[in-house]
Amino acid sequence: MIATTNRDLRAAVEAGEFREDLYFRLSTFHLEIPPLRERQEDIPLLADYFIRFFAAKYAKKNINGLSKEMEKDLADYDWPGNVRELRNFLERCVVLENMEAMRPTRPFKERRRSNYLELPETGLSLEDVEKDLIRQAMEMSDHNQTKAAKLLGITYDTLRYQVKKYNIP
Repeated sequence: MIATTNRDLRAAVEAGEFREDLYFRLSTFHLEIPPLRERQEDIPLLADYFIRFFAAKYAKKNINGLSKEMEKDLADYDWPGNVRELRNFLERCVVLENMEAMRPTRPFKERRRSNYLELPETGLSLEDVEKDLIRQAMEMSDHNQTKAAKLLGITYDTLRYQVKKYNIP
């Protein structure tokens, strides 16, 4: 049996949060693998494997691999769900796309590492950032508020309130 966890089971046993007998059954051989964000060199190999696997599984003959843009996006993301998250993401890509080289989707780009936007030493106004993001979403959606709200991950009513509050055309 192979089992994975992101918890220290020995500490969980000592804290009374995990059954000791189960721990001893599972701990015959312990192999610690660093999180995916600490071994980015594995991402292209894993991605290639998953893409080929799911392309065969779903009979997607037009999907041959990653674009350079997608490779960069995969490397820039911190993968809090580790290999399982990468696997699920790539399965979704293969199922939903039908092109020579997969391209990143907008929601994926928005979930990059937290250093995607760095706070300048001089600081900034959150209100200005919010206004700018709303303006960008409105432009990207051709001023369709429903689409802009989806891009921002907020409700239509919240967007309408913000547009009125900041007097955004």
